[in-house]
Amino acid sequence: MIVRSLILIFFFLKAEPNLVVAQKFLVSDEINMKNDFAYYVVPVDENLILVRDKAIKVIFQKLGAEPNWTIEKDLELEGKKWNILDVYTHYQGFGVLYTCRHDKTYKCIYSLFDAAGNLKLHRVLADSINPVNAENINIQSSDNKNFVSIGYRDQANAPLIFLYQRFEDSIYYRIRANDFFKVEHGPADEALLSNYGEFFLRYDVDNLGKSKIKFVSHISGLSSGGTKILDSNIEIEDEVFSSKMCMRQEGRDLIVAGLYKKPSEQKIEGYFVQNLSKNEKAVLCRFDEGKVQEWTGKKNKTSLSSYDLQLRDVRFMEDGSCLLFIENVKQYVRRPYFGSGMDNGGAFAASRWVDYYFDDIIVSCVGSNGAKKWESILRKKQFSQDDDGINSSFFIVNNHSFLRIIFNDEIKNESTVSEYILLSNGQSHRKSLLNTSNNKLSLRIRDAIQLNASSIVVPNEDNGKLSLVRLFLN
Repeated sequence: MIVRSLILIFFFLKAEPNLVVAQKFLVSDEINMKNDFAYYVVPVDENLILVRDKAIKVIFQKLGAEPNWTIEKDLELEGKKWNILDVYTHYQGFGVLYTCRHDKTYKCIYSLFDAAGNLKLHRVLADSINPVNAENINIQSSDNKNFVSIGYRDQANAPLIFLYQRFEDSIYYRIRANDFFKVEHGPADEALLSNYGEFFLRYDVDNLGKSKIKFVSHISGLSSGGTKILDSNIEIEDEVFSSKMCMRQEGRDLIVAGLYKKPSEQKIEGYFVQNLSKNEKAVLCRFDEGKVQEWTGKKNKTSLSSYDLQLRDVRFMEDGSCLLFIENVKQYVRRPYFGSGMDNGGAFAASRWVDYYFDDIIVSCVGSNGAKKWESILRKKQFSQDDDGINSSFFIVNNHSFLRIIFNDEIKNESTVSEYILLSNGQSHRKSLLNTSNNKLSLRIRDAIQLNASSIVVPNEDNGKLSLVRLFLN
């Protein structure tokens, strides 16, 4: 990879002296991806493996210390009509999880390759997939990628779920989903697989009628052995939106967190956290009015709209505290200026512009006892148009003593990449990492991959071409 150094000025939030340092980053050669259906990047030792789904074939390439990729190599997958589900690092090689048509049946297969793309084995995980639903396979991976839960329908259209441990090459169980989960409610609203193989499904129930309880969510869970370990409801008198399940690995606690507001109102009230594993009630925390005023800049009307806020991520500190990352996101659809609002049959009658705004982040810390500890505002302002916001939002880099929140300052080629250093007490420092204007970089920050505590890999896409940028963090 090409080694480049930039002289960057670090800007801190407090009136601290500016620091000047050299920031190193590596940029790979570009690959033309215009005819690719999808791609997957996984680290293997000191190399990066690229698996490219071109629909009619699946290609392997590797990137090491040099800037150029290895030549394209077709991966030897089973069957035909492949549907790639995911790609994983597997010791010194990698594994591809996919479905395919084999003779007259559809199968789910895990194929293992070495670091050179040579086939080592095929493992058939399911061989009786309903052809009508062959491409509607639901998978969920644990954070450590050891376990994979896969849901599908068999030839009799019965919904099945099985749990696969990749490194043991073992299927822990295969069960009928409707024996354990409320499949009659339709697709689940969320799924979660823990690092211990525990699988959870959440079904939200519309309860906005005359009932005092406005939010009801049913959560069921299975152990790694396929036995039921949880069958619980969350009931809250307020309307809940943008919620998610997460696992506090220390203690193996299932946590549900989300944002809430009063029924029929637009103003957001705050957020809640509930520990289901300990059968605790939901703890509701209101936003601090002073912090809301600081965030919005409004003196007379300090309110946050529920339409603009999204719970992006939940992380846990070593003391068990829960960090909620809430982002201010807006989307507007408008006609282009050259189209008339009265013209229903002109050339631009169907034209629309979609504006995407990804602005400030508020981080809320809730202690393991449910008490709010602090709230911190991380300022940013990102605007783009007609791109689904793929270069916006942020990426969190884990570290034992602090977190890095990395983001593009502006969504254009001539911009900078910055980060916040977030400490355990809520204090934060902002600094600039990378100037993209001299390097023609268009970084998809939210799709970054953390390699270790001090380096990440970020996809760079521009005009149908892909390169990988490895950024070393000081």
